[in-house]
Amino acid sequence: MIQEYDKELLLKIAYKLKLGQASPEEQDYFDRWYREHKDDILELPEGYVPYVEMIRDRMHENIMYRITAEQFPKNKKYPKKWWSIAAAALLIMGLLFYFQNNGNVNGSDPKQAAVDTVILPGTQSATLTLSDGKEIKLSEIKTGETVKADGALITKAADGNLIYEVDHTFTGRMKLNTVATMNGETYTINLPDGTLVWLNAGSSLKYPVVFDKKERKVTLTGEAYFEVASNKKVPFSVVSGKQTVEVLGTHFNINAYDNEKYIKTTLLEGRVKVKNDDVVSILNVGQQSRVNKEKDGIDVLEVDLEEAVAWKEGYFRFNNESIESVMRKVARWYNIDVSFQGVISKEKFNGTVSRNKDIDQVLEILELTNAVHFKIKGRRVIVME
Repeated sequence: MIQEYDKELLLKIAYKLKLGQASPEEQDYFDRWYREHKDDILELPEGYVPYVEMIRDRMHENIMYRITAEQFPKNKKYPKKWWSIAAAALLIMGLLFYFQNNGNVNGSDPKQAAVDTVILPGTQSATLTLSDGKEIKLSEIKTGETVKADGALITKAADGNLIYEVDHTFTGRMKLNTVATMNGETYTINLPDGTLVWLNAGSSLKYPVVFDKKERKVTLTGEAYFEVASNKKVPFSVVSGKQTVEVLGTHFNINAYDNEKYIKTTLLEGRVKVKNDDVVSILNVGQQSRVNKEKDGIDVLEVDLEEAVAWKEGYFRFNNESIESVMRKVARWYNIDVSFQGVISKEKFNGTVSRNKDIDQVLEILELTNAVHFKIKGRRVIVME
């Protein structure tokens, strides 16, 4: 006859196991339950309902989108019990969040502990710098609020986007504004000509409030996705370091971070001209140009378009990437410092992970490869083999 177990006690023990604080008796109790019910998922009491969705998402993510290193055979099959084992493991890992916010197992302040340890994903925010040097934190501007500056009316829309409208009564000289995101921030701007720009974390865009009648030129550092408003009479150009991209009206992504080896321009719609000094290449849809910052010339490749704009859609998408490349993306989005301890893994990572997850969830998924492991100290993540 199968023994009846106290589910509330099991949840508390699971939390203690996560922290390494369970007594031998508690661990024995949990192990006996697991041996008898290892094909079952521990049902959560009613008070845990809000967290069930997170656990379900994590189960789905690990099964459908788990990161796999090249060391794993592509056709490797897992036993049917893998689902229930993964569910039980994810439940244990997930309980830390609940008890830090709702339960006080050890008598400490769980809410304060959560604030100190949880590294959350980035948010929609940026800083607008006007031509006179005045800085405006856009997350602090109320929806619908309008600022009149530098020959334009600047409004924060209901969806949080920044919208520019040219003030036709303005007669002064052309002014430049800059919108910049810190690590852990992203923002969307509607420029005066109607062009939409999505800024990724750690990026900035400098642009005139009133575009010239002969050209529309902006300067980008970091990464941005552009949907350029068509105007055949006034070409649109993006300057990133030594590269210039010229368009009439099209959709494309530029990755030009200072700590990346290449400036990558990926075309999703229309055509663009990429210039690097005296070298010029025309991109068609599905192509990506790569400009090596240390060399002359332009390389053009056929690429996965979903990978190029995954950040805009709320995902990390890794395509045969090193752990250094993976962690640069993670660091920008979660605003963390990353260091490596010991030998750096040579494995390549492939897969898709939501950017809406807390960092511990992302790191746990990466650890499923057994190629890397992580230690978190404050806002620093240490990568170990």
